[in-house]
Amino acid sequence: MSAPTLQGSSDRTCPKCQKNVSWEHRYCPFCAAPLTPSESVLAMDAFIRDRIEVQVKDRMKDDRLVAAEVTDKVFKNLKYSASALLACIALLGYLGYSNLKQGIEPLTKEAQREAESALDLARQAQTQASKNAKEVSTFSASSQQQMQTAKAHADQVENTVNTASRTITAKLNSLENTAGSLDKQLKTKADQLQAYESRVSSIDNHLAQLAVNQQFPGVGAPSLASVSGHPIVAADKKAGQKYLVFNLTSRAVSFDLLKPEDIAQLERALERRGFRVFGGTPAYGKIGAASFVAVPFKDGNYENGVWVQYFGVSNKEAAQQVHAELSKYIKVSSAVPELVSEQDSRTREYAAAFIKESGIDVYVELAPPR
Repeated sequence: MSAPTLQGSSDRTCPKCQKNVSWEHRYCPFCAAPLTPSESVLAMDAFIRDRIEVQVKDRMKDDRLVAAEVTDKVFKNLKYSASALLACIALLGYLGYSNLKQGIEPLTKEAQREAESALDLARQAQTQASKNAKEVSTFSASSQQQMQTAKAHADQVENTVNTASRTITAKLNSLENTAGSLDKQLKTKADQLQAYESRVSSIDNHLAQLAVNQQFPGVGAPSLASVSGHPIVAADKKAGQKYLVFNLTSRAVSFDLLKPEDIAQLERALERRGFRVFGGTPAYGKIGAASFVAVPFKDGNYENGVWVQYFGVSNKEAAQQVHAELSKYIKVSSAVPELVSEQDSRTREYAAAFIKESGIDVYVELAPPR
């Protein structure tokens, strides 16, 4: 039987780390995982075991052949000696014991010597066979012991490799967990730092805006509708509420057209009717900075007299209520309230912007004659 050859240079894949490993390795050099021996290695192991068994059988066969040959020689010598002895006995019957004694003694001694020699050869053969059997038994026991030692060593190596693999895997997992925890901590710190930077940037922008506003009031602020510096915003109007702007000019105050108690009583009456009253001069622009007076809302001579105007046909009844209440304290210049349409205010830029942004419904202006 010819000896098998080992596997070629082709590689196989480690079942654990999926890396290519040569067939000559029993353990993965990358992750230390045990690998299944190749078919060529298994064949080589079987070949070695078969050769050992053949050698032992051949040795025992040779010993049995030697013992058989020695035994055969002993029996042959005994056969010849017995034949000579029987011949001598027969001869005694014819010649007599006394006459043959002298002739038989040499033959007897010679047969005895040959028998003893044959027995010695048998003993030597038996001794040699026992010795060979002991050697074969010792060799077999030694081989088994060596195989057990080799297997125990391989198992120890495998256990050591498995332990090392588990230890390395545990350390790698621990390092991965530590790295993940550090990544989370760093991300948290980075988010906090970014939040701090955003707050600092916001504070810087606010401080810069304050500085600009102190030097240049109104810069960057949106344009709004206002009455004597107070914003009036259409989006703030409640359901069912009407906005009324009551412009008591400085000349009207100088002429004392309305007493303070009359103004307060008039304002309370209008609020009971659902009006929110804004007192002052309508303007449009930046509060605290550049703003422009929005009146008059339409072309005409409105510098003298008391006027009631409304915006939108739906506000006519509300304007009539204001006109009636105001007539209790002062004579109104027009018999009925005046409508200010979009066409009337379109040519007046700031008037149109004020009407749109403020949501004004009724406007009252007191200006005494010059």
